[in-house]
Amino acid sequence: MNRIAPLLVPLMLAGCGESQRAEPVPLPAVDLADSGELVENPAYANWAAFPVGTEILQRSVTEELGHPDKTTTTLAFKLVEKTDDRITLELKTRTVRYDGLVLDNPPDRLTTDRRFRLPPNAKTPGPKPPATEETVTVGSRNYRARVVESRDRNEGGEVRVTTWTSDEVPGGLLKSISNTAGVQKRTSIEVTDVRIP
Repeated sequence: MNRIAPLLVPLMLAGCGESQRAEPVPLPAVDLADSGELVENPAYANWAAFPVGTEILQRSVTEELGHPDKTTTTLAFKLVEKTDDRITLELKTRTVRYDGLVLDNPPDRLTTDRRFRLPPNAKTPGPKPPATEETVTVGSRNYRARVVESRDRNEGGEVRVTTWTSDEVPGGLLKSISNTAGVQKRTSIEVTDVRIP
């Protein structure tokens, strides 16, 4: 994974009142082997501290405020392989859409390397943003959580995000709430169960 494969960019040319698709234009490959600093991957560290067989369940709910319909996705992550260089998670997802349609996706495998190279000219991540601490309960256990509030923008306008994280939980994320006021949209993610063998 030291090279980024050439990407094909389709170009649209306009002529005589209608669009035509031009031939794809390949972009040059970028060799990242010696480009940026090699850094530790926090996603690896968050899982590698736990034994193989560890599982977490998450629930994600997306809703438009004022409307009763919601889309709920259940995500099951299981640590199936761990070495000094990488981890592999199995992911199973089940989505119940706002219109009642149920989607059961086949299991997928996600591999995360212990280290990765920063892109050219990228800087090592700076200090963590200011945070407060709270206790979050999952099942019968309490976790010390670091709470960070941030703001971003997307096509719907300003997005306010609050996250609760803890090194005591596989993956690090306990809870997240995103609110996009411009479109009255809210997405919440929370861990509903932690299973450590």
